[in-house]
Amino acid sequence: MDSEHDVMKEWNEAAGAWADFVRTGKDFTRFGLNNPAMFDLIGNVKELLVLDLACGEGFNSRILARMGAKVLGIDFSEKLIDFAEREEAEENSGIRYEVADASDLSGIKDSDFHLVTCFMAMQDIRNHPQVVTEVARVLRGKGRFIFSIPHPCFEKIPVNGKRVQAENNYFEAVEHHIN
Repeated sequence: MDSEHDVMKEWNEAAGAWADFVRTGKDFTRFGLNNPAMFDLIGNVKELLVLDLACGEGFNSRILARMGAKVLGIDFSEKLIDFAEREEAEENSGIRYEVADASDLSGIKDSDFHLVTCFMAMQDIRNHPQVVTEVARVLRGKGRFIFSIPHPCFEKIPVNGKRVQAENNYFEAVEHHIN
């Protein structure tokens, strides 16, 4: 299984290509499916404090800021945060970016955010229970955590040190339960 350090290294190495992929409109799934559904669900964010977990190069953080939110974007990849900060220097929309692990938000006070978002990244974060615990801690009362993940049949998962298509094992558990 990949270590957290290995995953971070991969994202740091791919940061430039990823920023180009997103910023030049090549991420068709984001633009045609994921973002429209997520932003419809998110709704009005004017004047809300929003934490964008695993914000990558900040694409969706910038959309949230343009919609009137006050945004903090975090990602564990220093290179992706660097891309986000460079874009923020050009756009000057008031977004703060920090390098941080989504499962350790110790630098954020309790009950600080109205909304926490995580666009298509929870599947890449190792410690899901701790992420949810941290999100619950930093959300205000009646705050919302809205995240999206890909359908598992389209993902590669680690099995015995190799990455295999999840669809290869997708129905195994179900087969054992049908009598």
